[in-house]
Amino acid sequence: MNNLLWFYFGVLSLGLVIVGILLFWQSRSYARLNLDIFSRTTPKPIIPKEGSNLHDTHAEDINASSLDHDQWIQQESDLLEKCDRLEALLNEKERELEKTQKALANELELRNGFTKMKDLLENEIAALKAKNHQLLAQFDVFRQEMEIPKDSVTSPQNQNI
Repeated sequence: MNNLLWFYFGVLSLGLVIVGILLFWQSRSYARLNLDIFSRTTPKPIIPKEGSNLHDTHAEDINASSLDHDQWIQQESDLLEKCDRLEALLNEKERELEKTQKALANELELRNGFTKMKDLLENEIAALKAKNHQLLAQFDVFRQEMEIPKDSVTSPQNQNI
C-alpha cells in the first residue's frame, strides 16, 4: 500500500512538472506574440529638430507631404503609364509561355514516338538475337552430324592399315 502511494505521488509530481513546463513555454510564446503585435502597432515617435518644438515639426511634415492637384495628376499619369507597360510586358510573357508550352507538348509527343520506336526496335533486336542463337545451335548440331560420318569413314580405313 505504501509503495502504491509513492507511485501515485511520483506520477502526480511528474504530471505537474510537465504541465508547468508546458504553461511556461506557452506563456513565453504569448509574450513574444504580444511584443510583436505591440511593436508593429506602435507609431514611431516624432523627434523634433533642434531649435524647434514638436508642434512646428508636425506642421512642416503635413505641409511637405501634401501635394497640389497638378502633382497628383502627374503621379496618376505616371502610374497609368507604368501599369500599361507592365500589362504589355505581362501579355508578352504570356505569349512566350504559351509558345514554350506548345513546344514542350510537341517535344513530349516526339519523345513518346521515339520511345515507342525504340521499344519496337529493342523487341525486334531481342527476337533476332534469339533466332540467331537458335540458328547457331542448329548449325552446331548439323556440323556435329557432318563430323560423325567422316570419323566413321576414316576409322575403318585406319583399321585396315
